[in-house]
Amino acid sequence: MNERYPMVPAAFVIIFCSGTLKEALAAGILTIVLTVAASVLHELMCKAGVPEWSRIPSLLIGETALSYAAGRIAYSYVGGLTFDRGRMLVWLILGVLMACSFLWGKMHTDIDAVLFPMAVVYGLWMAAGLLRELLAYGEIFGRTLLEGGYLAKAFQSPIIGFLTAGVILGIANAVTNETSEERGSLLSILPAAALAVPIQLFSKWQPVNWILGILLVGVLVLSVRNRLNYSWTGKRMRGLPIELISTGLIYMVLTVVK
Repeated sequence: MNERYPMVPAAFVIIFCSGTLKEALAAGILTIVLTVAASVLHELMCKAGVPEWSRIPSLLIGETALSYAAGRIAYSYVGGLTFDRGRMLVWLILGVLMACSFLWGKMHTDIDAVLFPMAVVYGLWMAAGLLRELLAYGEIFGRTLLEGGYLAKAFQSPIIGFLTAGVILGIANAVTNETSEERGSLLSILPAAALAVPIQLFSKWQPVNWILGILLVGVLVLSVRNRLNYSWTGKRMRGLPIELISTGLIYMVLTVVK
């Protein structure tokens, strides 16, 4: 069964770019643009008979460059957003994942069929950005709406990012009658773990911490996946959505251990 929208790239960027309404607005629009660009470029190269040895690197390089350029331009012109090293890596990885979705994933070839579920994801993404910003800062677009000790910066953490991505994809799958059975969750989870290492095992050796952190997350996700095979999670939550939520819970446990 063909996927109607690129779930893995969408999940990856939601993890990091749903902390505020402003960033959700910008990142969501850019993700839709990148989806259309990847779809059009891939279809044009296939119709033109471009050989596979040329089509693969061309789409990978082109989509990655476009993703980086779009992210840098948008973050430079939208006030309140910073295109730091972390965000640069997010948009570079997003370009690679987007190209891979069309090169090797079972993506739907009809762009109209792709845009509808992406629009649903975008709407949920904005709602999540609004809620996370409100609960973390009590603000929306810089306007203070809530004040009190119940506001927590923890709503900006990767833990909530993973949980948010899983819930958004699960709801979007239910609305669009989509499923995620291919289980490409590690393609979004492992790059996310590389950018947000959940635990520091050794204080002096940061490269070792980085490698062990990624391996630890990967092993724990695979272990949980085996358990989920015998669990009832609902058809629309099965696969990537529930594994993103599981990763958020894994991060929560590792943060407590740390």
